[in-house]
Amino acid sequence: MQNVYAIIIYICILKVKYWITMYDPYGAAYYGYGNGSYAPGIVHPDTGPYTVGHNLIRAHSKVYKMYGSQYKERQKGMFQCLFK
Repeated sequence: MQNVYAIIIYICILKVKYWITMYDPYGAAYYGYGNGSYAPGIVHPDTGPYTVGHNLIRAHSKVYKMYGSQYKERQKGMFQCLFK
């Protein structure tokens, strides 16, 4: 049940051929949890960006694998994470 949102999106939006899980994960990790200049503004420069970066990679990987195993053959789409 954790992937309900992704499943609904993949089923309902069949015309989309290019999926992007996240944009600028480095910025979210470093600026959001390292120096705190982005939301949520947490300042943990020693461990924050690494923990967040790790979880962002895990989230991308999980959804990428789900799309590849259940929808890619039928939809012929492409899936990626964009780095700035």
